Amino acid sequence: MTNYFDSPFKGKLLSEQVKNPNIKVGRYSYYSGYYHGHSFDDCARYLFPDRDDVDKLIIGSFCSIGSGASFIMAGNQGHRYDWASSFPFFYMQEEPAFSSALDAFQKAGNTALLQS
Repeated sequence: MTNYFDSPFKGKLLSEQVKNPNIKVGRYSYYSGYYHGHSFDDCARYLFPDRDDVDKLIIGSFCSIGSGASFIMAGNQGHRYDWASSFPFFYMQEEPAFSSALDAFQKAGNTALLQS
């Protein structure tokens, strides 16, 4: 299998890599995935290109994304509502686990958690 990247020191602009119409990229953002050997499209998990009315991944301008990054999308484009679910609904409680916490988010080094 041929590596998508020439070198671990050379990234490629996202605008040159992205083929999925549900991934929008800003100017001069790039991905360097030499160690994982695939283009940026494979970093967006559960984001299928055949529907444009649900999930979208939007990357801003001047972003640097390193090898191994994953964007876990909702996956609602392919969810079968007529199948059984293995989601542990029985663990849901009336009161959320962090309802009494002043700030439930604890910073963990360079980890970034984004929610929109």
